[in-house]
Amino acid sequence: MRHKKSVDINEAVLEWFKTVWAKKIPACGPMIQHKAKEFADPLGIENFSVSNLWLDRFRIRNNITCRSLCGEAADVDPSSCEGCH
Repeated sequence: MRHKKSVDINEAVLEWFKTVWAKKIPACGPMIQHKAKEFADPLGIENFSVSNLWLDRFRIRNNITCRSLCGEAADVDPSSCEGCH
């Protein structure tokens, strides 16, 4: 069973992800991890681990895959998502 605050963080990150994805903004792994940490801090979770394992589980749980966006998103400057590899 997951801690309620962890569930709150996961839900908040998922809502954020849906919002940026709908705007065709590529949300890469480090961006997702950074946002999770931002949500954890105000909840007072000091030891919240936003590791690659957390990211992998978050993606699996929410059926998020790494793929390219089509259309206008293809025009996004690759440097806007530095460190996303």
